[in-house]
Amino acid sequence: MQYAPPQDIYRRPASRFVADFIGASSFLPGNVVATDGRTARVRLISGRELEATLEGPLVNRDHVVLAIRSERIRILERGEEGHNILPGTIRTGLYLGATYQYVVATAEGELRVETPQELAWQAGETTVRLSIPREAVVVLPEEPDAATPNSRDPSDMIAGSPPGTAAAVAE
Repeated sequence: MQYAPPQDIYRRPASRFVADFIGASSFLPGNVVATDGRTARVRLISGRELEATLEGPLVNRDHVVLAIRSERIRILERGEEGHNILPGTIRTGLYLGATYQYVVATAEGELRVETPQELAWQAGETTVRLSIPREAVVVLPEEPDAATPNSRDPSDMIAGSPPGTAAAVAE
């Protein structure tokens, strides 16, 4: 269960269920390989490592899931530098008015990217480099039996939480 102001729940969800229920996120499974108490280095399935800012203590080699909000991922321009870089190929793109939403296939899985950038792209052919700031990566505990978001019952949300807060229940 997570009680907090809505902005805190959106930015730092306590579980995959909360992250998926409140907004759109991409999820990457991994193992913590190092931590200094403030940051963690997480090895993803491809062997690539990402850095994340921690909200609480972790143990090395913890199985975790990284949650990343689509608007926090940047598509780098040619020659531009960034942090936590993942190469990928644009699979789909959608114009949403003020923004564009791209689905980018990476060695880790598909990531949703929402950006004001309009790109000239062709599905499956346009390669990009994604940059994910370490403070945008939320380290969540692995939930082995987590249900898919579409199987959740809306009654899982708790009514009557204190004003200015939201509450979510994870099973």
